[in-house]
Amino acid sequence: MRIPYAWGFKVYKNSPTWLQRVFDIALKPIPRSVMLGSGFHEKLKFLRESEKWEYYKLVEFQEKALRKLIEHAYRNVPYYHRIMKERNLHPSDIKKIEDLTKLPILTKDDIRSNFSDIIALNYKEFKPGLAYTSGSTGKPLEFYLDQQNREWEYASQWRQVFWGGIKDVNIKIATFRGDFVFEYGKSDKVARWHGLYKEMIFNSYLLDKEHILKMVEILNKFKPELIKGYPHVLYIVSKTIEEENLALTFSPRVIQTSSEQLPSYMRETIEMTFNTKIFDWYSQSEYVVSMGQCEYGTYHQTMETGIMTLIEDEWGFERLVGTGLWNYSMPFINYVVGDIIESESIKCNCGRGLITVKSLEGRINDIVITPSGKAISGVAFDHYVKHRILHYISTIPEYLHFIQTKLDELVVEIYSTKSLQEADINLLVKELKLLLGNEVDIKIKYLDKLPKVKKWRIVESKVSKI
Repeated sequence: MRIPYAWGFKVYKNSPTWLQRVFDIALKPIPRSVMLGSGFHEKLKFLRESEKWEYYKLVEFQEKALRKLIEHAYRNVPYYHRIMKERNLHPSDIKKIEDLTKLPILTKDDIRSNFSDIIALNYKEFKPGLAYTSGSTGKPLEFYLDQQNREWEYASQWRQVFWGGIKDVNIKIATFRGDFVFEYGKSDKVARWHGLYKEMIFNSYLLDKEHILKMVEILNKFKPELIKGYPHVLYIVSKTIEEENLALTFSPRVIQTSSEQLPSYMRETIEMTFNTKIFDWYSQSEYVVSMGQCEYGTYHQTMETGIMTLIEDEWGFERLVGTGLWNYSMPFINYVVGDIIESESIKCNCGRGLITVKSLEGRINDIVITPSGKAISGVAFDHYVKHRILHYISTIPEYLHFIQTKLDELVVEIYSTKSLQEADINLLVKELKLLLGNEVDIKIKYLDKLPKVKKWRIVESKVSKI
């Protein structure tokens, strides 16, 4: 019996803390290879072979998957059926990647406005789970993700880990992401074993000297072979290790960063501190287009899971548009991801036929420094806002921007077409003070119109020099 990932995540996340600890203990003896399931292993095996294909064969695979997706969307997804009928299009009219230009682009606002019509009539067949992202202006976007889509994404991430020399999924993993977001304020633990992920997860909301010293002790005992995390979090940890002259008694085989921009100075510091190479990974919560660095540092798009196209914006930058090939419960076709991409046509020394990308500008946020000396990465801050605030307020604003103007002052810029309830503002202030400290003054600033910017960031700091 295959238990859908989404179901397992939901049960674990919604369980009380004591029951989660029971799951952690009960699941510990089960190898990760078993937990990931047969679907994952089939896809990883396929990806390990397809990466050896020539470019033309990868394109053929994409277009075959695209034709199948378009046929499904036409037959089962009301939104696409209507769109194609309006344009006098039949599935047979979209056979090649270039034929996607016959269909309109899909924006986040389009998804919000047509949510129920973008869900396939037979969506339950694909064992989907509800997911969401903070969107391009802070306004959350909900959508469904298939079981098979998750398997493709996880298999793609593991293929990149294997590029770093790791050969087995049953390895020790330490993770520095937002996994403590629901426990923050209830526990001062710096790390714990996560039974479902089978990883030692570290608390990215307790990044001060005292707690990082404890993290290093745990790392030295645990000795992970793979470290995963937000770049800014790993940089803060690395800088503390360097400044305090702490000794690491291990060196991981691979560090896999993701979810935010990785500046070169951060890469150099993290790699020098942990004495290993970073393999940066790029994707979205929607799992539409992903790419990762190979052993030569080149970004390769995962052609087997999505189609990448580009559109030029009003500033002359190329913005990413993607078509995910495996999300049948809620297909995103010609979906505007919006990140800035600079493509290139070179043959990487690794020999893989996958598309290469010269540079990408994904999520950019600043690091917030609290009066107590705690550092909070921008993406961890974003994760906190999404799960602790936006998920619970009754009115979701169209635009949300946090600016740290002083060490003890945070300005919250809000643009909303609907008035926010007093209870919503009270929750926002309460949660922000819990994260940053009661001494921080939270100032609300309402905007008259939606700002237009080249690249939106949820948090900006006038204080942090990191």
